[in-house]
Amino acid sequence: MFGKLGPLFGKLAPLFGKVTPLFGKLTALLGPLGAKLQPLIGKLGPMREKLAPLAHKVEDQFHHVVEEVEDHIHLPPAFEHVAEHVPEKSRKAVFAGLGVLTLGFLIGIGIWLMKGPGANEAPQADSTTPSLSLPMPPRAGPGGDSLLNPSPPPPAGQELAGRPAQEGEGPPPSMAEPQPATPLPPPAAGEAGRQDPQAPIQPGGEAPLSQPAGTDSIAKPPMPSFEAPSLKDAAGSKFTSLSPVTGEPRLPANTGQLSVPTYANLPAIPPPAQPPAPMPEAPQSALVKKTDAGTIPTVGSDGREAWKAYARPFDLGDKRPRIAVVVLDLGVLKEGGEAAIAKMPPEITLAFSPYAPKIEDWMKRARAAGHEVLLGLPLDSRSFPMRDPGPMGLISALSTAENLRRLETLLTHGQGYTGLVAVDGQRFLTVSSQVDSLFRALKQSGLLFIDNGLAGDQTAARLAEALDLPYAKANIMIDERHFRTALDIRLRKAEDDAQAKGRALVLIPPRPLAMDRVAAWVKDLQARGIVLAPVSAVVTSKQP
Repeated sequence: MFGKLGPLFGKLAPLFGKVTPLFGKLTALLGPLGAKLQPLIGKLGPMREKLAPLAHKVEDQFHHVVEEVEDHIHLPPAFEHVAEHVPEKSRKAVFAGLGVLTLGFLIGIGIWLMKGPGANEAPQADSTTPSLSLPMPPRAGPGGDSLLNPSPPPPAGQELAGRPAQEGEGPPPSMAEPQPATPLPPPAAGEAGRQDPQAPIQPGGEAPLSQPAGTDSIAKPPMPSFEAPSLKDAAGSKFTSLSPVTGEPRLPANTGQLSVPTYANLPAIPPPAQPPAPMPEAPQSALVKKTDAGTIPTVGSDGREAWKAYARPFDLGDKRPRIAVVVLDLGVLKEGGEAAIAKMPPEITLAFSPYAPKIEDWMKRARAAGHEVLLGLPLDSRSFPMRDPGPMGLISALSTAENLRRLETLLTHGQGYTGLVAVDGQRFLTVSSQVDSLFRALKQSGLLFIDNGLAGDQTAARLAEALDLPYAKANIMIDERHFRTALDIRLRKAEDDAQAKGRALVLIPPRPLAMDRVAAWVKDLQARGIVLAPVSAVVTSKQP
């Protein structure tokens, strides 16, 4: 059989001749591996000597077993016949497969050797490679540096690390030679009891315990000195400009003990010096019309308009600066609506939400107490649809026809109001087509419009002037987030605007704190030469 395989090996000889150079290259690649394994082989030498007798014994047993097998097992005669008739192509395929497997194994070993150290092995740095080592910054104290215990600011004159050194300067502290610690000077007379401004305050407001003697302490750099802002102006007044609003508002002096106001403890309205003029009758049949949605205001056949017919009487010949105050979003909260009607001065205008239940009763009660009334107009803001103005709100993305339908439904809520006041509207009041359609409808209804000023542009003011629509924009918009001092600052700012421009408009929320501060502020308003007026007295219009 082996004699018949000779021609096959002869045919494969050229293939092995071509593979021989590859084995040469692999041998060159395996050379470093042998060098690396040489120390290991040297260590295994003694072990190999100990295992040699055992290996010889195993080899003898193997030869003995082979001889036993050859004596008892004989190949059938047909085996040689079958081997002779194995197709030549099959034999070539078998040997070719064995050659490919051997070649792949050798190539894999070569690739593994060429990759060098494994992915998990950290490369060893050469001792000749230059390196840079910087010390960690010192801890800020016993508790370390954190958001709750930040590092103290650097002492005056010390520059931040990383800034280019100027001429004549020494190296930064981290690179300079270590200096011996210098003992702190003893405190001067009169300063022994002064508390360290950087020391943490213990619970209960007590000073921290002193450090035991003999323990190391870290010297803390001095705090940067600054001068507190003065609470007096150039004339020596107690007021100063500490407001986030523009201009020069004045901060009122501290009135002493502060209390949390409620609707129940709001101050009562002082009786007027003279009986007020009665409010006009509302509604007037000549100033309303029937629509599919209900009864809405309209311009009378004689040209009379609702904003004049239902306005609170006011002497337009009074040349003193005027300030109008409007309380927004009333009627939804019962306590707020009742407090605004009963405890706000009658010169203050009250605006009711179109979603308030029994809104006609609210408006009648407010007018009976002498207040001019407005109707809130919900408009979409920049946060729409997260902040939805509701089913009667006007949305800039809708068609003008749909917004007019909503407006008509809204105008049927209540009677005797002089106009509408914008609620939100940061987006709606910037869309010219929508604002123009709204203002034309208000002009036909004979109503005025109050802009809360949140849109931040002049679109509404420009279109109102073009249509001669009675219009006013708020100077001050107070919301629920403002605290006592912020309220007082903004009211002083409105007073300054009225002195400079002749009129001002303030919008406040229906909250006890806002009502309390306004009620205290308006008591002395006339003494300062300013008159509190209804909102109809501060709108601009070309009509007499």
